[in-house]
Amino acid sequence: MLRYPLFEAYPGLAARLPRLALGLFPTPVARLERAGELLGAPELFVKRDDLSSPVYGGNKVRKLELLLAQALRQGKRSVVTAGAAGSNHVLATLLHARRLGLPGEALLLDQPPAAYVRRNLLLDLETGARLVHVPSAALLPPYIAWSMRGRFLGGLDRPFFITLGGSNPLSCIGYVNAAFELKEQVEAGLLPEPDFLFVALGTLGTASGLELGLRLAGMRTRVVGVAVVGRWACNARRWAGMIQRTACLLHGLDPSVPLIKVEPGELEVVHEMLGAGYAHFTEEGMEAVRLMREAEGIELDGTYTGKTFAGLARMVRETGLQGKRLLYWHTLNSVKLQPRKADHRLLPAPFHRYFDGRPREADEEMPEGGMGQGR
Repeated sequence: MLRYPLFEAYPGLAARLPRLALGLFPTPVARLERAGELLGAPELFVKRDDLSSPVYGGNKVRKLELLLAQALRQGKRSVVTAGAAGSNHVLATLLHARRLGLPGEALLLDQPPAAYVRRNLLLDLETGARLVHVPSAALLPPYIAWSMRGRFLGGLDRPFFITLGGSNPLSCIGYVNAAFELKEQVEAGLLPEPDFLFVALGTLGTASGLELGLRLAGMRTRVVGVAVVGRWACNARRWAGMIQRTACLLHGLDPSVPLIKVEPGELEVVHEMLGAGYAHFTEEGMEAVRLMREAEGIELDGTYTGKTFAGLARMVRETGLQGKRLLYWHTLNSVKLQPRKADHRLLPAPFHRYFDGRPREADEEMPEGGMGQGR
């Protein structure tokens, strides 16, 4: 879709905010009839951002439309990004950057092994990107600094850096627009205006854009962020800060955009679904994976979306949401990619351990084609 509902609401943004049309929008909405029946929530709907691109979907496409447009506007000839070894954000960035002729480099941190980690690493390799193992999160800043010295193209190019999860105020605007897209679908009668919108909360970009966009669009929907990383990185204070920086960016680009203020106490974060930590599967999360697969034919994953839907299910059971209109925002890629190169020894040596024996999380518990992704 070349239309951008946010630009129609605030025309002054169009000339100052470059955007690439990488995705297929609007993404569909649908009622989850069987899942809603099983949960006792008859007004349960889904927003299918897993269908955002036939190349590689999920929530990253809306962000990359703005981030990669900025890279091209600045004349960049390569990109650097970072994430966990199985990061969907990293893979989405490398795939979509390659479409634009931008070679990539990925700085990858360790995470618990799983089938999708193996798959994503091999798919990363197939993009032709340089993959770099980062031994610890504490060492990530110097690794980023070294990569930004411009080793691509004989040191002549300073790369465009895309942060973890692709989440910064610029990329959040993609989800401000998504909220306006949702409003149009409500007005078209495709679903009622939700009372609550559930979305994964990791690097905060998706939820921040939605919260700000819903307020700008005049919707009453309340966003519930289900945390998939620890409280140090994922909390209401940091979420409110990201919203505020995005609001300031939009207002600076077009003063007609109201400078909305959001306080941490206005935001709802569910921390109880995290379990042992990022990328550690939980029983409740995997039960949500099974429920959605069997009831709706929709694949979730154990790292993000399973925990998110589990948070929705628990709140329905425990907080009286049965009669409310609920929207689950599905952020997982659903394009089933399988690597052509099966030899993991082509990867840098530190990544070989993910292919030794069986992952701690059982392979059969990971949906085929499901790939974890940072939010």
